[in-house]
Amino acid sequence: MRQLGGEPHDAARLLQGMAQGDLTASIRVRPGDRDSVMACLQQTSASMEELDSTVTQNAENARQAKHTAQQASSVAQQGGEAVGKVGKVVSTMRGINDSSKRIADITSVIDSIAFQTNILALNAAESLRTQAQQRVDAVAVFPLRG
Repeated sequence: MRQLGGEPHDAARLLQGMAQGDLTASIRVRPGDRDSVMACLQQTSASMEELDSTVTQNAENARQAKHTAQQASSVAQQGGEAVGKVGKVVSTMRGINDSSKRIADITSVIDSIAFQTNILALNAAESLRTQAQQRVDAVAVFPLRG
């Protein structure tokens, strides 16, 4: 600042006032330092434009990051719902498997009863055939005795 013709404490006071919103301060520049001050102001202006561009780009990047995060959250939620549905399907399949085992057990009991009924029917038929044969034999033998 001394090169520009001012004192550092004056510059600090001026910047502090500007930071608090006081933009009415004026700067006294010596006629020979005018070009240096203009160069500094142009450099400051260019830096401010670059800073503005960087802030704008950062804001856009933040918006895109937010959008990407929302999409990722949505995909994660859908994945969670799919896992829940798969869990329900697996639970249903276990229930079907258990029911199938019970049906197989019942079918086995019915098959056993049918087999035993068939044996009883065969025994009854054999018994009736034997009784019928005995009657025929008795009729045939009876006339011989008489």
